[in-house]
Amino acid sequence: MGKISDYIAKLEAADEETQDRALLAIIKKYEDKLVALNQDQLFHGRDSNGGSLREYTLNTYNGLKYALFKNRMNSEPGFGIRDYKLKGSFYEGFFVDAEQFPVTIGSNDSKTTFLIKGDSLFGLDDDSLKEFLEAIKTDVQEYYRSLLQF
Repeated sequence: MGKISDYIAKLEAADEETQDRALLAIIKKYEDKLVALNQDQLFHGRDSNGGSLREYTLNTYNGLKYALFKNRMNSEPGFGIRDYKLKGSFYEGFFVDAEQFPVTIGSNDSKTTFLIKGDSLFGLDDDSLKEFLEAIKTDVQEYYRSLLQF
């Protein structure tokens, strides 16, 4: 077993760029989980800030008619709650850009620019972020343990 100073020296040898590359690789490994968490929170009417997505109004997509249609379509999240899912192309277009920090989530769907007005759709709220961090925790720990191997 090494001295604490030896461990500190090993950690200091891993510069920020090296650590960023390793952590971004871990995030890429779990990008399906990241996308699924973002989609799930949207489907349940939550934005990336932990708030509720805007409710449908009479001026939104034919208002009440569309809200009733969506309510019949989904058992959740319930009447009047946006979930941004009708046929699924917006959700299917989700991607993660983990080439550098900050990591971003977006959608390649043609309706994205129209849909994102007024809501924070991309990103994880606190609950989803905790779940994602728990998912990658072991890989992150293994990476830092590998830095300390003698």
